Amino acid sequence: ASDNNEITDIIIEGFESTLYDRETLTYALGTVSYSVSSLDLNILLADPIATLYVNNKIVSSASTIVLKEGLNTISIHAKSEYGTVGDTYTYTITRQTAQINADLANLEVLVDGVNMLTGDQAFDPATLSYTLRVNNDVTQVDIKTLLDPTHLSTVTGGGIKPITKGLNTFAIQVTAEDGITTKIYSIQITKASDNNEITDIIIEGFEST
Repeated sequence: ASDNNEITDIIIEGFESTLYDRETLTYALGTVSYSVSSLDLNILLADPIATLYVNNKIVSSASTIVLKEGLNTISIHAKSEYGTVGDTYTYTITRQTAQINADLANLEVLVDGVNMLTGDQAFDPATLSYTLRVNNDVTQVDIKTLLDPTHLSTVTGGGIKPITKGLNTFAIQVTAEDGITTKIYSIQITKASDNNEITDIIIEGFEST
């Protein structure tokens, strides 16, 4: 049986510039954003018959490590066919915590290019409900949303929306980077009716008229 437990190379996708050295046992990979949820490893053995371990679990030469939020420690070693354990190589990497901010940075409701959210209905990130009234000749509104790019959140519900007579309700949902925290902004738009018809006039004592 072979007693070769040497690892000849460790390549981590995205960190190819961190070069493996057999004599260097610890490596600090720094910090990655929350969006980086895993790392792909490619580890080469001098003897393909040796057994490879990552975090004390047997893996193939190509494997994937799932990253938790915060500090992650990845330990890599090989065991020879004979059963001798080689050096352990340790990599540390920190995954940033997901942001939970689900605020809009700005919100506009445009009618013919003019923002209707003014005065007491002016946008405020902390205000979740807005009530507007538009003239009967308005057939659509353009809901413009703006996010703070540093929050890494997403938004749905904006765009051009048709307006019908009566009450029209639109929901704008912002989802924070963590994918869990959400905030819904509600816009209620009432379209004025153009019906001025009187259907009946009854005067007491003159019902026969």
